[in-house]
Amino acid sequence: MNKKIILLCFLIGNIFLNLNAQEKCYTAIRREKIVSEKPALKALFKQNEEVLQQFIANKSYQKRTNIVVPVVVHVIYKSDIENISEAQILSQIDVLNKDFGFKNTNKLDPSHPFFKYCGAAGIEFKLANVDPSGNPTNGITRTKTSKDFWKEEEFEDVKFTSSGGINSWDPTSYLNIWVANLDESSDVLGFAIFPDELSKYPEYDGLVIRHQAFGTNGTAGTNSFGLANLGRTVTHEIGHWFNLYHIWGDTLCGDDMVADTEPADSANSDCPTFPLHPKNSCGSSENGEMFMNYMDYTSDACMNMFTIGQIERMKAALTAYRSKLLTSKGYSTANLTNKDFIQYFDVYPNPSSGTFTLQTNNEIGLNATISLIDVIGNTIKTVTMTSENLQLNCEELPNGIYFIAIQKDGFRTSFKLSLNHE
Repeated sequence: MNKKIILLCFLIGNIFLNLNAQEKCYTAIRREKIVSEKPALKALFKQNEEVLQQFIANKSYQKRTNIVVPVVVHVIYKSDIENISEAQILSQIDVLNKDFGFKNTNKLDPSHPFFKYCGAAGIEFKLANVDPSGNPTNGITRTKTSKDFWKEEEFEDVKFTSSGGINSWDPTSYLNIWVANLDESSDVLGFAIFPDELSKYPEYDGLVIRHQAFGTNGTAGTNSFGLANLGRTVTHEIGHWFNLYHIWGDTLCGDDMVADTEPADSANSDCPTFPLHPKNSCGSSENGEMFMNYMDYTSDACMNMFTIGQIERMKAALTAYRSKLLTSKGYSTANLTNKDFIQYFDVYPNPSSGTFTLQTNNEIGLNATISLIDVIGNTIKTVTMTSENLQLNCEELPNGIYFIAIQKDGFRTSFKLSLNHE
């Protein structure tokens, strides 16, 4: 068979296979719809892109590495199973902070050719503890609806009290996430609103996620959504919320406007083997397509990275469109509780054969007093956490159970440790 015909068949087949895959995320489809309904928006969005590229070129974007985004999760439910637990919600927040902080456990090995492009966004997500009226909140609203499920043409109705959902909180100060029972006849896992729409359509801003693709426990991954069980749908959609496109640019060999993502033919699914499509028709390198990027369509277990270029683009979008998040009153450390305090720390490996690493993911954790305590309450050593990672060498101690006690500014929390010398 002629090589040109083979290539053409491959491209047509690839497009055909990914027609359904593109339904996984409704963001680009929604964007196309509003442009078709209001053609003048196309020129506006093009102009917005030019402004954003200027921010990036001049490096005039926000460079802080301790940005906190207050999150409000609106749970819309009819049946009890749709009224997801706080534990499921907290599991999603944990995923976001690991993914955006490049602290995910499935990150690429440093020897991987794409590792040099990986980066930490310096953006944290915290459930709001102050509502728009200045009152304490846990960052979760719950709304019982009469709707059995939300059809594709009704997806955005979930954002309005008048149509059975609930109105957003101030979208300039909070990330609104609606978690609902989306029509199971649809493959859509969720969608987001691009930041350049915020000034024109603020009431729509935020994310809509089906409850089976939210978090890592409870209903996450249930029914036919087993590959969406690790919370990466929300990571992906927040990428859009910060102005990232899919890596294939939503057309064959499209442009995602980021220089350090490999050109991709179209969407990828499941979990391919590296390298995928080396030297593809779009001009990828011998390393092929970056299918493990959060902005592809691969399974949750396969996703593991944002590139440095994508992070610059997110920071530029934050500067250009979402700058009020930087001064939002939606999350205040003055309202912290011990329950919140533990979320700033992680211990690994646990069990350990000799050395534990205590890690903090926020400046709130710095200068905390750390005590290593044995099972009968004796304090073995006390140190101050002066950096993000603290090494606790326990090689001289006998096997058994120990505790790390953490104290700062009246807050206290602890971790149980298991020491087992090999």
